[in-house]
Amino acid sequence: MPPPIESAPHSSNAAQLGFASIALGGILSAISPVTFMLIIVAMSGGSRVNFDRLGGIIAAIAGYMANGFVLVLCFIGIWFGIKSMLAAKKQGESAALGFVGAALSVLAFFAWVGIGIAWFDPAYQLLR
Repeated sequence: MPPPIESAPHSSNAAQLGFASIALGGILSAISPVTFMLIIVAMSGGSRVNFDRLGGIIAAIAGYMANGFVLVLCFIGIWFGIKSMLAAKKQGESAALGFVGAALSVLAFFAWVGIGIAWFDPAYQLLR
């Protein structure tokens, strides 16, 4: 008699939340240096982009809004990571995915707070 066929392992809620947290934190951490470099280029005047008054106001406000949106995504990644760790503990699984996702999201949060601070001077120049 052949041995019984084992079913494929099912994906758990903890793993799904952990992967979502890793994806959010990883992508947001990966794009933060590029955004920071764009701000440095804008501050140094190397972009040679000249805004009229209304265009400058729109660009400054859009930059702040985009940074706020990314910070909200960082909090969602942290929340997914924490939920993943709690679900893994409840199911008796490893909480490593949730921990790594939450840690990446915290790293992304601090990187994007720094980007928001770096955006302050160019935005202030556009708003005055």
